Amino acid sequence: MSDGGRWRRLRSVALALVVVAAVVGVLALGYLVVLAPQPAEREVTAREIAAALPASPIGGGAGYGGLPPSEATVVVRTRSGIRSALNASAPGDVVYVAGNATINLTGAGPLTVPGNVTLASDRGVNGSKGGLLYTDRGENGTPLFETGGDDVRITGLRLRGYGRSWTPAARDRPRAWGVFVRRGDDHVEIANNRISHFVGICVQGGGDDLDVHHNTIRYCNQLGFGYGVNVGRAAVVECNYFDHVRHAVAAPGWPGNGYAARYNVVGPHVQNHQFDMHPPGGAFVDIEHNTVLATSRYGSRRHRVPSVKVGVSTDTSTVRRNWFFQNASLAIWQGRVHGPPYDAAKYDNLVVQDNSFGRHVPPAGVGAFAGTNASATAC
Repeated sequence: MSDGGRWRRLRSVALALVVVAAVVGVLALGYLVVLAPQPAEREVTAREIAAALPASPIGGGAGYGGLPPSEATVVVRTRSGIRSALNASAPGDVVYVAGNATINLTGAGPLTVPGNVTLASDRGVNGSKGGLLYTDRGENGTPLFETGGDDVRITGLRLRGYGRSWTPAARDRPRAWGVFVRRGDDHVEIANNRISHFVGICVQGGGDDLDVHHNTIRYCNQLGFGYGVNVGRAAVVECNYFDHVRHAVAAPGWPGNGYAARYNVVGPHVQNHQFDMHPPGGAFVDIEHNTVLATSRYGSRRHRVPSVKVGVSTDTSTVRRNWFFQNASLAIWQGRVHGPPYDAAKYDNLVVQDNSFGRHVPPAGVGAFAGTNASATAC
């Protein structure tokens, strides 16, 4: 064999050895990567979520903004002033509660907000908490405010009832209500308020196109009632923060009854399932992009509870892209049927899709915001 032939053969052998060595090296590296300890998925706490919320528009306040005093038709600071201004208001008026006002409305309810009138204060404007309207006494089924027509807006206020902690005796307390939207009053907006301590119902909706958004709703937890928002007809409930409630959103399940709940955060303190549609199931319920931190009842009756419990709706309902701290086998119930949530045969006219369960950061696009970054939200 010539010297040239030997050289070509040696070069081929050397090249083959290099290729074999490279393959072995890659396989060895992959083996080591598999064997090496992998970083665990990070678990998120309810406290982290709560700490992130002030930078977010969810729940309203500074992250949302608000209606400035320059929009006022009349500014009120007293009990008699707010009553007189509402009684004298005309369509398009803005009755504005001064941001530094504290008004005791005990025994004054229900005060009626006429159709096409706005009752407002400056929550979220230049750091203001908003004017405080409160009652020291609950009257059974008597709201603090009620609507008096279509196109009512209540925004930027602090509304406070008289109750707070849940106890077994709370069932016998008067069922205090915050805002009552009368049946047939449509296109009502409840936005950017802090509504609390109405142990019966914080917001009772009666008409079509109710829009409840960017509110903080807390301490609405009466046994047998305790509705953050109770939807009488049809509503969108979005970008709210709920905590210390029995149900965050509920509905009686009548024919034509339905709601969409999206981009809400439910805190860890609840008495029962958070999103509710009573049997038979109404027309629809769409529960999407919510973050639900609650897993158990708090107080003296502590045990694990579902996040969603609905009946069988006449139209297709959805539970999609939510982040439930609750485990997958318990989070979503339809009647008495529950999990695993991706067994479609267990559900009737209910689409359950792309939800995350547990405390690990979910994939992008799941929950009310991106992981623990509450400012990264569609709200």
